[in-house]
Amino acid sequence: MSLLEDFALLGATAVITGIGVPLVKGHMDERRLAQQRLAEEQLTRDTKFIETQAQLLDELSSTLWDFAGLALAISYHRTYGSTEQGDQAWKIYDNRSFEMLTRFRSLVSRAQRLVTPETHAKLTQFFDWWFGEFDPQLSTLARGEADTREWSAHHDRAQGELFTRTDAALDAVASDIGATRLQRAAA
Repeated sequence: MSLLEDFALLGATAVITGIGVPLVKGHMDERRLAQQRLAEEQLTRDTKFIETQAQLLDELSSTLWDFAGLALAISYHRTYGSTEQGDQAWKIYDNRSFEMLTRFRSLVSRAQRLVTPETHAKLTQFFDWWFGEFDPQLSTLARGEADTREWSAHHDRAQGELFTRTDAALDAVASDIGATRLQRAAA
């Protein structure tokens, strides 16, 4: 090879190294940044989804336990308190029950997009039981002439059923969203 060819080869190498390598590196950096941006966007979406699931669990818990408390106050006061306390508890429940049932149904609807179909089905069944069985039974009993013995039997039955069903519904949602103590400990 001649000196001129060596200089030409050296010049070509310098051009490739000076221009080509930065171009390739720039392209690789752009791809890496684009992938990083996509990963960050996905993480943000996942974080918001998890926060929304946690909010659902909190709202569902508050709504169900508030509603159970209103319902049980009637039978508690009619069993262990005075007629006036029972009447007042019924009046409060009667005034708020439609709002509470609507709120409960709203949360069940929202859960459809946040939990598994199996958990949504459990929530729907719980709502259907409350709306179709429990509330009508309570309303019929409260509007009738039930004695203390009937109210006591209702209270014991309702307390057990409400506690069991409420805990089961909330446990199913918590399990779905990874919010149980064992799931957090394993993470």
